[in-house]
Amino acid sequence: MTRLSQCLSALAVVAALQTNAAHAQNVELTADETRALAIELANAGDLAASQSVLDALLARDDRDVTALITAARIATAQNRPADAVALGARAYSASTTDVEAYVAARIVARAHVEQNNDSRAQFWLRRARQYAPDAETAEGVAEDYAFVRNRNPLSLDLSFGIRPSSNINNGSQSREAFLLGLPFALTLSRDAQALSGLAYNLGATARYRLRDSETSATFFDVSIDGTTYTLSQDAKDDLEAEARLEDATGDTPSAEALRDIKGSDYAFVQLSFGLTHRVRLAPDLLPTTLSARIGTSWYGGAPYQDFVDANVGQSLATSDRSRLRLLAGVQKQIAEDSFDDVMSYRFGARYSYVLDRGDLVTFSIDDRISVSDNVERDYTAIRAGVDYDLSEPVYGVRLGFGLSVENRAYDFSRLNAGPRDDLTVDARATAQFSQVEYYGFQPVGTLEISKTSSDNALFDREYISLGFDLRSAF
Repeated sequence: MTRLSQCLSALAVVAALQTNAAHAQNVELTADETRALAIELANAGDLAASQSVLDALLARDDRDVTALITAARIATAQNRPADAVALGARAYSASTTDVEAYVAARIVARAHVEQNNDSRAQFWLRRARQYAPDAETAEGVAEDYAFVRNRNPLSLDLSFGIRPSSNINNGSQSREAFLLGLPFALTLSRDAQALSGLAYNLGATARYRLRDSETSATFFDVSIDGTTYTLSQDAKDDLEAEARLEDATGDTPSAEALRDIKGSDYAFVQLSFGLTHRVRLAPDLLPTTLSARIGTSWYGGAPYQDFVDANVGQSLATSDRSRLRLLAGVQKQIAEDSFDDVMSYRFGARYSYVLDRGDLVTFSIDDRISVSDNVERDYTAIRAGVDYDLSEPVYGVRLGFGLSVENRAYDFSRLNAGPRDDLTVDARATAQFSQVEYYGFQPVGTLEISKTSSDNALFDREYISLGFDLRSAF
């Protein structure tokens, strides 16, 4: 708490000088001189006398920041953390400078730590970080936050993002497609084609550490994630233009259906519960992770499917700079109609290597087998990817890049009247603006580009998205 002591001294130094002069002249103390006297008495260890002076100051002005901070310090020294929290919170509310807000927030955070209120301590440490007077102090707050976070059995992760998207409905890029083995192309309705718009995502995960030891730890979590959309004006205009064509042909129901389309029709929400166990099976082996999860989801506001899955992962230290992670999992998707149920099996590997300059490069490969009575959900897929994350910011921006290729093969597709192959290429770039921060969160921009080429034009997809969300800086 060295920096905190320095800030406390900064609050008092001018008033202390004024108090010394007043004592020499034996004159009545001003408010500033009285504050400095209370601080001097507290620093000298005469807490009772200091408290008497503070009581007089607070009786005159119950929003006297210096008096409240000094009273909170005394409460801390006297092992009264609840009083320190109350006084510090009042000081924070009444503060008019960054130093005052920082000092008050640190005092409250420390008092919460002493009461084992770790989640509330983390909240106040984020407030302290917001008003930290310099980079060194801000880093000290981050270190304290990491200590409390590791001690706290409960963690809460929140995410929020907004992004423009060229394809919110996962529609085709083509206007026509050969379907059902017919010798001529069919014109796709406008809602079967890509619709542009804005995507809004909100998610939250609460995780609780049930038990831990030197060799293992067990966690329970509950997670909810939702994405909804609004249509762009171009998409609305296109839907209205097709609705007018339907009106002209006398197909009023089709026209009304087109006009009723909203972005929220494509909204997706998922609620899930998970159990994770990490255990070190041997002293020279990295932890093995076992996890299970159950959940349910909604699409367009209607029940979509339930799922149950189980996974196992093992990391291996292949060198001082590299790690290999092996993954395997199985999932059962239970749809409203059992015909659409899916049993899938996943196998994968990740190899990460830290380069001489500190950059991190990761290679990955995944294999997925999806088994279903619905042939449109019955396929095998293999995916390969590479990610590259720079260790040092570029003009204050932390950059990361990713590229992946997936081939998905269907033995038979009714819509294709035969086998079908889809090839998807995804590219990603992220930029975390480390020089812009708000309460310990930094904005992150993500550009994603995806293109799927299929031997059936109905499944041709193009997707461009530029998203913005917030990420914790520590």
